[in-house]
Amino acid sequence: MKENLLLLLFPCNDYLKDIKHHDLFNECINERYIKNGYDFCVVNYKNSKLDYILNKSNILIEYNLTEEESHKEIINNGKLNIESIYKNTVFNSYKQIVVSGFCCFNCVKELANVLYSKNYNVQLDADLTDLFDANIIDDKWDISNFSYNSKIEKLLLYKNKLPKSIFKNLMQEYLNPIWNINKNLIEEIIK
Repeated sequence: MKENLLLLLFPCNDYLKDIKHHDLFNECINERYIKNGYDFCVVNYKNSKLDYILNKSNILIEYNLTEEESHKEIINNGKLNIESIYKNTVFNSYKQIVVSGFCCFNCVKELANVLYSKNYNVQLDADLTDLFDANIIDDKWDISNFSYNSKIEKLLLYKNKLPKSIFKNLMQEYLNPIWNINKNLIEEIIK
């Protein structure tokens, strides 16, 4: 069994063109994962180019829909059929899978949850998603390491600015094991 896999979902040009720091995005993939022996898998839409991804992936999985078809599926069904990605047998050969890509609170989170429900050791790297540009301006951002603790500290700034119920719901999202955050820390914050 292989050790680790970084999975990047849907890094098509339409999403990545909005990221201002393409070189830094690629450098972050390299520093956090490639240099640490992770295999690199890209899942992309059918017939879609990868102009902004400079790191070569070991594994390329073509999703069964084009980007345009996937947008129609989201409109008609409210989401993509992420289960079809999970059915790819490549995942069976890894001890740990880190999920990243586009969009963080949609496909990325959903696939991470599917993998977790199938007993994979999985976590989500939110820095390597559509949140990239917002995350790198954080003074605690580290190109080599991902830490949810700094994200939680940032969210704490909103604790007294948001209605208590909204803040509680926001924080409860992070009790999900895919976020890799200490459950006791979240429960303490929610009190």
